[in-house]
Amino acid sequence: MYPTSVPERGYPKLAALMGAHHETTIFRRFGKLNMLNLLSLQAELTDLEVKLENTIKEDEDSGDEYRMLYAVDFREMRDHAKDADNLQWQMLLEIRAKLQEYNAALLQVAQISKLEIPRKDELDFLQDWLRRPSMGNSFLRGRERQIWSGRAPQEMITLAQRQMERDPFSNWLSTRLVDIYDQVWGNRRKEPIAGNPDIVQYDDSRLTTISNAVSVVFASLVPTVSVLVLYFIENMLVRIGLLVVFTAVFSAALALFTSARKIEIFSAIAA
Repeated sequence: MYPTSVPERGYPKLAALMGAHHETTIFRRFGKLNMLNLLSLQAELTDLEVKLENTIKEDEDSGDEYRMLYAVDFREMRDHAKDADNLQWQMLLEIRAKLQEYNAALLQVAQISKLEIPRKDELDFLQDWLRRPSMGNSFLRGRERQIWSGRAPQEMITLAQRQMERDPFSNWLSTRLVDIYDQVWGNRRKEPIAGNPDIVQYDDSRLTTISNAVSVVFASLVPTVSVLVLYFIENMLVRIGLLVVFTAVFSAALALFTSARKIEIFSAIAA
Protein backbone atom coordinates (compact mmCIF):
# COMPACT_ATOMS: atom_id res chain seq x y z
CA MET A 1 0.00 0.00 0.00
CA TYR A 2 1.46 3.35 -1.04
CA PRO A 3 1.20 6.39 1.26
CA THR A 4 -1.48 8.88 0.31
CA SER A 5 -0.39 12.26 -1.00
CA VAL A 6 -0.93 14.90 1.67
CA PRO A 7 -0.49 18.62 0.92
CA GLU A 8 2.70 19.77 2.58
CA ARG A 9 2.69 22.53 5.15
CA GLY A 10 4.86 23.76 7.98
CA TYR A 11 8.33 22.33 8.42
CA PRO A 12 7.92 19.55 5.79
CA LYS A 13 7.11 22.21 3.19
CA LEU A 14 10.08 24.33 4.32
CA ALA A 15 12.35 21.28 4.16
CA ALA A 16 11.16 20.58 0.60
CA LEU A 17 12.00 24.18 -0.36
CA MET A 18 15.48 23.95 1.17
CA GLY A 19 16.10 20.58 -0.44
CA ALA A 20 15.24 21.94 -3.89
CA HIS A 21 16.86 25.40 -3.62
CA HIS A 22 20.23 25.49 -1.87
CA GLU A 23 20.19 29.27 -1.50
CA THR A 24 17.39 28.90 1.10
CA THR A 25 19.41 26.58 3.38
CA ILE A 26 19.86 29.30 5.99
CA PHE A 27 20.26 28.48 9.68
CA ARG A 28 21.14 30.34 12.86
CA ARG A 29 24.81 30.54 13.76
CA PHE A 30 24.21 30.50 17.54
CA GLY A 31 27.52 32.29 17.97
CA LYS A 32 26.90 33.30 21.59
CA LEU A 33 25.80 29.81 22.65
CA ASN A 34 28.78 28.21 20.90
CA MET A 35 31.15 30.58 22.67
CA LEU A 36 29.47 29.98 26.05
CA ASN A 37 29.83 26.24 25.53
CA LEU A 38 33.53 26.58 24.72
CA LEU A 39 34.11 28.93 27.64
CA SER A 40 32.37 26.60 30.09
CA LEU A 41 34.35 23.58 28.86
CA GLN A 42 37.55 25.63 29.10
CA ALA A 43 36.69 26.61 32.68
CA GLU A 44 35.99 22.98 33.62
CA LEU A 45 39.32 21.86 32.15
CA THR A 46 41.17 24.64 33.96
CA ASP A 47 39.67 23.45 37.25
CA LEU A 48 40.56 19.82 36.49
CA GLU A 49 44.09 20.88 35.54
CA VAL A 50 44.65 22.50 38.94
CA LYS A 51 43.20 19.48 40.76
CA LEU A 52 45.46 17.14 38.78
CA GLU A 53 48.55 19.19 39.60
CA ASN A 54 47.65 19.10 43.31
CA THR A 55 47.05 15.34 43.11
CA ILE A 56 50.44 14.80 41.43
CA LYS A 57 52.13 16.78 44.20
CA GLU A 58 50.30 14.76 46.87
CA ASP A 59 51.44 11.50 45.25
CA GLU A 60 55.03 12.73 45.07
CA ASP A 61 54.99 13.74 48.76
CA SER A 62 53.04 10.70 49.96
CA GLY A 63 56.06 8.48 50.72
CA ASP A 64 54.13 5.57 49.20
CA GLU A 65 56.44 3.46 46.99
CA TYR A 66 53.74 2.95 44.34
CA ARG A 67 52.21 6.43 44.26
CA MET A 68 55.66 7.99 43.91
CA LEU A 69 56.16 5.97 40.69
CA TYR A 70 53.05 7.43 38.99
CA ALA A 71 55.03 10.43 37.71
CA VAL A 72 57.51 8.23 35.83
CA ASP A 73 55.56 5.06 35.05
CA PHE A 74 52.05 5.15 33.57
CA ARG A 75 51.85 1.37 33.60
CA GLU A 76 52.33 1.37 37.35
CA MET A 77 49.53 3.88 37.60
CA ARG A 78 47.22 1.71 35.46
CA ASP A 79 48.08 -1.44 37.40
CA HIS A 80 46.87 0.26 40.58
CA ALA A 81 43.87 1.86 38.92
CA LYS A 82 41.45 0.20 41.37
CA ASP A 83 43.31 1.44 44.43
CA ALA A 84 41.21 3.82 46.50
CA ASP A 85 44.08 6.30 46.78
CA ASN A 86 44.88 6.32 43.03
CA LEU A 87 43.11 9.61 42.38
CA GLN A 88 45.59 10.59 39.68
CA TRP A 89 44.44 7.87 37.26
CA GLN A 90 40.78 8.65 37.88
CA MET A 91 41.40 12.32 37.23
CA LEU A 92 43.32 11.56 34.02
CA LEU A 93 40.34 9.55 32.73
CA GLU A 94 37.98 12.40 33.60
CA ILE A 95 40.25 14.94 31.89
CA ARG A 96 40.57 12.68 28.83
CA ALA A 97 36.80 12.58 28.37
CA LYS A 98 36.45 16.32 28.93
CA LEU A 99 39.29 17.10 26.51
CA GLN A 100 37.63 15.03 23.80
CA GLU A 101 34.42 17.01 24.31
CA TYR A 102 36.30 20.32 24.31
CA ASN A 103 38.42 19.55 21.22
CA ALA A 104 35.39 18.28 19.31
CA ALA A 105 33.50 21.47 20.13
CA LEU A 106 36.48 23.60 19.08
CA LEU A 107 36.76 21.86 15.71
CA GLN A 108 33.01 22.10 15.12
CA VAL A 109 32.99 25.84 15.83
CA ALA A 110 36.04 26.28 13.59
CA GLN A 111 34.21 24.50 10.76
CA ILE A 112 31.04 26.52 11.33
CA SER A 113 33.04 29.77 11.23
CA LYS A 114 34.15 28.86 7.69
CA LEU A 115 30.56 28.63 6.44
CA GLU A 116 29.43 31.65 4.47
CA ILE A 117 27.03 34.35 5.58
CA PRO A 118 23.88 34.36 3.44
CA ARG A 119 23.34 37.31 1.14
CA LYS A 120 20.72 39.79 2.29
CA ASP A 121 18.47 39.06 -0.69
CA GLU A 122 18.55 35.32 0.13
CA LEU A 123 17.55 35.95 3.75
CA ASP A 124 14.89 38.44 2.65
CA PHE A 125 13.43 35.86 0.27
CA LEU A 126 13.24 33.18 2.99
CA GLN A 127 11.61 35.60 5.43
CA ASP A 128 9.12 36.63 2.74
CA TRP A 129 8.41 32.97 1.88
CA LEU A 130 7.65 32.21 5.53
CA ARG A 131 5.16 35.09 5.69
CA ARG A 132 3.23 34.59 2.44
CA PRO A 133 -0.12 32.73 2.76
CA SER A 134 0.53 30.71 -0.41
CA MET A 135 3.99 29.66 0.81
CA GLY A 136 4.96 29.32 4.47
CA ASN A 137 1.72 30.89 5.67
CA SER A 138 3.43 32.08 8.89
CA PHE A 139 3.36 28.53 10.28
CA LEU A 140 6.00 29.15 12.95
CA ARG A 141 4.65 29.28 16.49
CA GLY A 142 5.91 30.60 19.82
CA ARG A 143 9.62 31.26 20.15
CA GLU A 144 10.30 29.56 16.82
CA ARG A 145 8.89 32.66 15.14
CA GLN A 146 12.16 34.39 16.07
CA ILE A 147 14.44 31.91 14.26
CA TRP A 148 14.52 33.86 10.98
CA SER A 149 12.42 36.93 11.78
CA GLY A 150 14.32 40.19 12.19
CA ARG A 151 17.72 38.52 11.90
CA ALA A 152 20.72 40.15 10.26
CA PRO A 153 22.68 38.02 7.75
CA GLN A 154 25.67 38.06 10.13
CA GLU A 155 23.66 36.02 12.66
CA MET A 156 23.02 33.27 10.12
CA ILE A 157 24.94 30.73 8.06
CA THR A 158 24.15 29.17 4.71
CA LEU A 159 24.96 25.70 3.46
CA ALA A 160 24.92 26.94 -0.13
CA GLN A 161 28.21 26.44 -1.94
CA ARG A 162 29.20 29.48 -4.00
CA GLN A 163 30.69 28.73 -7.39
CA MET A 164 32.80 31.85 -7.13
CA GLU A 165 33.20 34.92 -4.98
CA ARG A 166 30.80 37.61 -6.14
CA ASP A 167 31.88 41.16 -6.82
CA PRO A 168 29.67 44.16 -5.92
CA PHE A 169 28.42 44.52 -9.50
CA SER A 170 27.33 40.86 -9.64
CA ASN A 171 25.51 41.27 -6.35
CA TRP A 172 23.69 44.32 -7.69
CA LEU A 173 22.90 42.52 -10.93
CA SER A 174 21.43 39.51 -9.11
CA THR A 175 19.22 41.62 -6.85
CA ARG A 176 18.14 45.04 -8.10
CA LEU A 177 18.39 44.47 -11.83
CA VAL A 178 16.74 41.05 -11.65
CA ASP A 179 13.89 42.53 -9.58
CA ILE A 180 13.32 45.23 -12.18
CA TYR A 181 13.50 42.72 -15.03
CA ASP A 182 11.09 40.38 -13.27
CA GLN A 183 8.52 43.11 -12.64
CA VAL A 184 8.70 44.52 -16.16
CA TRP A 185 9.13 41.46 -18.35
CA GLY A 186 10.55 38.32 -16.76
CA ASN A 187 7.47 37.15 -14.84
CA ARG A 188 5.55 36.95 -18.12
CA ARG A 189 8.03 34.61 -19.74
CA LYS A 190 9.34 32.38 -16.96
CA GLU A 191 7.47 29.26 -15.93
CA PRO A 192 6.78 28.95 -12.17
CA ILE A 193 8.62 26.24 -10.25
CA ALA A 194 6.72 23.00 -9.72
CA GLY A 195 5.23 22.89 -6.23
CA ASN A 196 5.92 26.62 -5.78
CA PRO A 197 3.68 28.42 -8.29
CA ASP A 198 4.53 31.85 -6.86
CA ILE A 199 8.31 31.43 -7.21
CA VAL A 200 10.28 32.26 -10.33
CA GLN A 201 13.92 31.20 -10.51
CA TYR A 202 16.65 32.69 -12.70
CA ASP A 203 19.78 30.84 -13.69
CA ASP A 204 22.86 32.09 -11.80
CA SER A 205 25.14 31.02 -14.64
CA ARG A 206 23.45 33.48 -17.02
CA LEU A 207 23.80 36.30 -14.52
CA THR A 208 27.47 35.41 -14.11
CA THR A 209 27.94 35.44 -17.89
CA ILE A 210 26.34 38.88 -18.20
CA SER A 211 28.41 40.22 -15.31
CA ASN A 212 31.64 38.85 -16.79
CA ALA A 213 30.82 40.26 -20.22
CA VAL A 214 30.18 43.75 -18.82
CA SER A 215 33.35 43.56 -16.74
CA VAL A 216 35.52 42.53 -19.70
CA VAL A 217 34.08 45.21 -21.98
CA PHE A 218 34.50 47.93 -19.36
CA ALA A 219 38.04 46.78 -18.51
CA SER A 220 39.06 46.99 -22.16
CA LEU A 221 37.41 50.38 -22.73
CA VAL A 222 38.95 52.27 -19.79
CA PRO A 223 42.62 52.16 -20.89
CA THR A 224 41.72 52.54 -24.59
CA VAL A 225 39.51 55.58 -24.02
CA SER A 226 42.04 57.13 -21.65
CA VAL A 227 44.84 56.84 -24.23
CA LEU A 228 42.60 58.25 -26.95
CA VAL A 229 41.51 61.24 -24.85
CA LEU A 230 45.03 62.02 -23.67
CA TYR A 231 46.27 61.95 -27.27
CA PHE A 232 44.12 64.97 -28.15
CA ILE A 233 45.00 66.95 -25.01
CA GLU A 234 48.05 69.18 -25.46
CA ASN A 235 47.96 71.01 -22.12
CA MET A 236 50.21 69.06 -19.75
CA LEU A 237 48.37 70.16 -16.60
CA VAL A 238 45.04 68.99 -18.04
CA ARG A 239 46.68 65.72 -19.08
CA ILE A 240 47.87 65.10 -15.53
CA GLY A 241 44.41 65.91 -14.18
CA LEU A 242 42.74 63.53 -16.62
CA LEU A 243 45.31 60.86 -15.81
CA VAL A 244 44.32 61.12 -12.15
CA VAL A 245 40.64 60.83 -13.12
CA PHE A 246 41.19 57.78 -15.32
CA THR A 247 43.30 56.13 -12.61
CA ALA A 248 40.47 56.67 -10.15
CA VAL A 249 37.96 55.25 -12.63
CA PHE A 250 40.19 52.23 -13.20
CA SER A 251 40.56 51.55 -9.46
CA ALA A 252 36.80 51.95 -8.97
CA ALA A 253 36.20 49.47 -11.79
CA LEU A 254 38.51 46.95 -10.11
CA ALA A 255 36.62 47.34 -6.85
CA LEU A 256 33.15 47.08 -8.43
CA PHE A 257 33.63 44.54 -11.19
CA THR A 258 36.06 42.14 -9.49
CA SER A 259 36.49 40.50 -6.09
CA ALA A 260 40.11 41.65 -5.92
CA ARG A 261 41.63 42.42 -2.53
CA LYS A 262 42.95 45.89 -1.67
CA ILE A 263 46.57 44.85 -2.08
CA GLU A 264 45.79 43.50 -5.56
CA ILE A 265 44.05 46.74 -6.53
CA PHE A 266 47.03 48.81 -5.32
CA SER A 267 49.42 46.55 -7.25
CA ALA A 268 47.37 46.91 -10.45
CA ILE A 269 47.28 50.71 -10.13
CA ALA A 270 51.00 50.92 -9.39
CA ALA A 271 51.79 48.81 -12.43
